[in-house]
This record gives sequence, structure tokens and C-alpha cells, in this order.
Amino acid sequence: MKREHSKICLQDARRVTSSWQNESDSEYYRQRLDGLLKLLPPGRRKIIELKLQGHTAEFISEKLNIKHQTVRNQLFRAIEFMRNNNF
Repeated sequence: MKREHSKICLQDARRVTSSWQNESDSEYYRQRLDGLLKLLPPGRRKIIELKLQGHTAEFISEKLNIKHQTVRNQLFRAIEFMRNNNF
């Protein structure tokens, strides 16, 4: 169940960014996203930034030399944080 929930969260994030209708929407949401990312702990922020760039959890775990499950947990917590802050 957790695995599917995490997958759905990431799909939600991609859908939000791809649904921005025009440049002003894009700029507004990019500023909101940047603001929320700044509130995350540095390690979690780095993980979500790499994921938003399109990298896989496997790639991120290798690049940062951390366990795959740690990447998944941090992604889940970052997305949960953004949801709780109405993003």
C-alpha cells in the first residue's frame, strides 16, 4: 500500500506541474514550490529536487550514497509536507 501511495503522490506532483496553463501560472507555482522547498531540511530538499528533475529513486540513492528506502521515505515526507501546506 505504501509503495502505491508514494507512486500516486509523485504522479500528483507531475500532474500539477504539467497543468500550469500559462507563464504567469507557471511563475506563481514555481515561486510557491521554491518557497516550500526552502522550508524542507537540506537532505530532503536535495532528494525532492532531484526527483523533480526526473531522476529515479535508484539514481538518487546511488548519487547521494543513501539507501533506496531512505529516498522513498524522504520523498513521501516532502510530498506530504507540500500537501499539508496546500500545494
